[in-house]
Amino acid sequence: MDMPSADLRDIVSCAICYEEFQEPKSLPCLHTFCKECLQQLILKSMESNVKKCFPCPSCRREVYGPKDVPLERWADSYPSNHMIRTLLDNFKMEDSDNMCDEHNGKELEFFCSDHERTICSMCVVLKHRQCNDVSTIEAAAEKTKQKSSKLEEKLQLLNKWMEKKKSKRQQVQLRLREAETSISSWRKVIEDELDQWESNVTEHVQTVAATGISRLEQDILRGEQIARNLHNAKTDIFGGGHTSRWILDSRSSIATVLREANDAIESGDSDDTNLLFRFQPNESVKQSLSRLGEIKVTPQNNGTSVKQQGNFKDAVASKNYNPREKGREKSNKADAIEAIRENILLRASTLNPHAQQFLPRGKFSVRTSRDKDDCLITGSAFLPDGTLAITDQSNGKIKFFDPSFNLLSEMGFSSDPWDVCSAGGDVVAVSFPDDNLIQFFRVQNGKISGSEGNIKTPGRCYGIDIRGQRLAFICTNRDGTSVHVVDRAEDRTLGTWVKEKKPASPISRMWYLSFDDRGDILYVADEVENQIATLAVDCSHGTTLKLISMQDCGNESPYGIAASGSNIVLTSPFHNFDMRIYTQGPRSNLIKASGEAVSIDRNTDRMFISMPARGPKENRNMCQIRPCSFF
Repeated sequence: MDMPSADLRDIVSCAICYEEFQEPKSLPCLHTFCKECLQQLILKSMESNVKKCFPCPSCRREVYGPKDVPLERWADSYPSNHMIRTLLDNFKMEDSDNMCDEHNGKELEFFCSDHERTICSMCVVLKHRQCNDVSTIEAAAEKTKQKSSKLEEKLQLLNKWMEKKKSKRQQVQLRLREAETSISSWRKVIEDELDQWESNVTEHVQTVAATGISRLEQDILRGEQIARNLHNAKTDIFGGGHTSRWILDSRSSIATVLREANDAIESGDSDDTNLLFRFQPNESVKQSLSRLGEIKVTPQNNGTSVKQQGNFKDAVASKNYNPREKGREKSNKADAIEAIRENILLRASTLNPHAQQFLPRGKFSVRTSRDKDDCLITGSAFLPDGTLAITDQSNGKIKFFDPSFNLLSEMGFSSDPWDVCSAGGDVVAVSFPDDNLIQFFRVQNGKISGSEGNIKTPGRCYGIDIRGQRLAFICTNRDGTSVHVVDRAEDRTLGTWVKEKKPASPISRMWYLSFDDRGDILYVADEVENQIATLAVDCSHGTTLKLISMQDCGNESPYGIAASGSNIVLTSPFHNFDMRIYTQGPRSNLIKASGEAVSIDRNTDRMFISMPARGPKENRNMCQIRPCSFF
């Protein structure tokens, strides 16, 4: 179509194809292009762009695509430029002498906003009676002018908005430089303190060692003198040619020399015990160093600011926030340095080589650099040497961490593991639901070194636990859910319990179970029916586990369970509870916590809890270590 005016050619021409607009689409930056041209640009840009955005051909501004819309339909999602379409229609109307193509002799006098086209009076009566917005061409043009007049107003507001953003960007950049300077200064302060600490401790060690060496040298000189006296006495008696009367007269002096030698021999080892010393730093100093500085985001609210920090966010934002807490920031450096001093230990005594300094409470990430997805921790176990083993179902791995939560190793499997438990010594058991299998592995130095056999299960195997030679596991198949206990040494079944399905309720979902300390009682959590089943492993009942009780848990959806002593820890990913409930009976402490997989280290009274996978994004991949006494 020939344009009526060369000055208007650029207005109704696409900047990509330089032709008249075909289905003009507007970008957020207000530049307009043909729908097909825009779609081709998007597809070409996405070939090498992983940011899910493309540059505007006119202003080069990055334009992000709509969420949850396929790439091939991005161009459809952008709004049509009605003003351009109106101009095109006007040009077409001028070229056709302003006459309707469908009704001969009828002039185009009206505009339908619903269909974005000019129409005649016959079109109004026959085809556009149900349309919501039909007006004269002049009225529609006036509306368009009014919208056009708002462009300048919006442009000015947008410019002000961008100026504010640029100002904020400068503030953030300034804060960055201040933080970098502060961090460098902190490092210098800590290095100076560590240098002074090293000098003091080294001097102390040298003093202790010098004292011990001096005492030992005195004892050596004394021993050498006694040895000479013994040698002289021996020479006088056996080689001196003395008379028997002389030898008898020398008996008292010989007895004195023998007594001195005997005293030295008997007392020498016991006197040296307290001279030995050993330097042992507390491994938790690493945790203290990681907490020396914190990044505090300060959201603004009507010109005021509220500091949010860690788990205290809700309390700080409430009316109970104490402004005097701000005064404590000035002493952060001194407190941190004092924490370093307190966490570095010098023990001038004989030390228990098996003693460990465990972090009593902590939160750490279990995601590694090789993980492709967020972690889904479905099992955990503390091994006898303090190593923590966890199963990451979403990445198909088992991971091992040292007592300070540093990664020792990770191993992937072709089938996703579910639960893990210690099988005694350096052997762990891992359940694989997809394979109906429990696999045993030998672990050395925090790494799987070989297989130790397997047990086939009569269905998909989930939670497992071992006490001595007794292995308990949960199975599900088309017949329902069941609990099994087998004797690993004798390779025979000790008991089985099948959960009876109620007619009005769905099938039970029991994921985890736990023995008591002796292995005579088994606790099973039922997520659907909100119950804890207590079973007795009583061989006198044949191959049927005896149901002792079914304890109702309300609506708390019990998920993970672990027992140790008088404590039974229960987790749920659906509820945010952190408290202790005293139940009836001798086993009184039922500890409830928000989370999924849970395990207890009976040697240190620590428990491991994986954070709910359905929780906030910042808590994904995170796990907690807590003492049972925390509640």
